[in-house]
Amino acid sequence: MPEISAIVPVYNCASYLERGVRSILAQTYRDFELILVDDGSTDGSGELCDRLASEDTRIKVIHKENGGAGSARNAGMVLASAPYWVFPDSDDWMEPQMLEILYDSMVSNGVDVAICGYTANYHYEKPELGEQFSLENRLLKSVQEVRGFFTEYFPDGMAGYLWNKIYKAELIQQNQVRFTDMRRYQDGMFNLDLFEYIRSAALINACLYHYKLNDVQDVFVKYPVNKFELICRLLSAYESRLADWGLNHPKQKERICSFFLRGIVSCIDSMYSPQWNFDSRRRKSYLRELAGNQLVKEQLKIRGSYGRYSDSILNLLSKRHFLLIRCMALIKLFLKKYMKSIFQKLKHSGGNQG
Repeated sequence: MPEISAIVPVYNCASYLERGVRSILAQTYRDFELILVDDGSTDGSGELCDRLASEDTRIKVIHKENGGAGSARNAGMVLASAPYWVFPDSDDWMEPQMLEILYDSMVSNGVDVAICGYTANYHYEKPELGEQFSLENRLLKSVQEVRGFFTEYFPDGMAGYLWNKIYKAELIQQNQVRFTDMRRYQDGMFNLDLFEYIRSAALINACLYHYKLNDVQDVFVKYPVNKFELICRLLSAYESRLADWGLNHPKQKERICSFFLRGIVSCIDSMYSPQWNFDSRRRKSYLRELAGNQLVKEQLKIRGSYGRYSDSILNLLSKRHFLLIRCMALIKLFLKKYMKSIFQKLKHSGGNQG
C-alpha cells in the first residue's frame, strides 16, 4: 500500500494537465499513488489521463459524469488507499521535493496536517516572477493554536486551500468529511468542516507549490452563475463556526467583509462570461440585485481598501452607477485578455486585481 494518495480532479484542462502530472511523477518521494478523476471532460483530458496511466503504474484513472471538482474528489477518496492524502489541482505543478518535505513533517511531528507556502503566477509568466506566499516554520500543538491559524488565514488564504497541504486520511474518514456539491468554494467548505477535528499542524515556510492564476477564459469556465449565492453560503457556515469556537471577533469580521466584497467584484467581472449568457438587460438587472441586497449594503458601509480597481467598482456600486461599472469591467477584461503586459503593470502597481 502506498503512503500517499494524490487525488486530482480533471476537467477540460488538456493544455496544462501533463505538466502537473509530470511534476507529481518526478517527486523525490516515490511511494505514492496518483488518482486522476476525469469529471466528464470533453477536450481530450480523459484520453490524456489514460495515456499517462499507461506510462506509470502509480496512476489510477476514474471516468465519471460531470459533477464538479468536489464530486470528483469524493470519487477519488473512495479509491484512495494511503494513510496520507494530498489534493493538487490539475492545472498547477509542484516542486520536486514537495511530497517528501510534507510527508517527513507529518510523520516526524505526528501532526494531523502539514502546510507549505506557494507561488502564484499566470501561465505566461516566468515562475521566478510569481508572487510568493510563505509561512513561518512552526508547530501548532493545540486546538487553540490550530484555530488561531485557521481564522488568520481563512476564508481567502492558506487555510482555505487544499493543494498546499497533506492530510491524515484517518481524520477525514472517521469524521466523514466530504466535499459539498458547490461548484465553487468547495475546498474552503471542506477545510472548514475538517478543521473542526484537527488538533495539531506543521507549518513549512518553503514555497513548494505553483498555483496558476486564472486567465480570462479560466475565470469564465470556473465561476458558476450562482457564485454570489455560494459566497453567501460559505460565509454563513464560517460565521456559524466562528460562533461555535468563540472566535467571532472584529478582526474576523473585517476578513469576511474583505472576502465578500472582493467576491462581489469578481461576480461583476463574470457577468461577461459566455457561460453566464447574460445580455445587456440581464447585466443591468444583476447589478441592481447586488446593489439592493441588504448584506451587500451592510458590508459596503464598513469596507476597507482592496486596490484601485476593486475600490472604484465598489464605490460605483454603492452609488448605483451601473453603466460606469460595466465600462470599467469591460476595460479590465480587455486588458487582461489582449494587453497582458499592461494589465500586469497595473495589477502590480495596485491599479487592478484578479
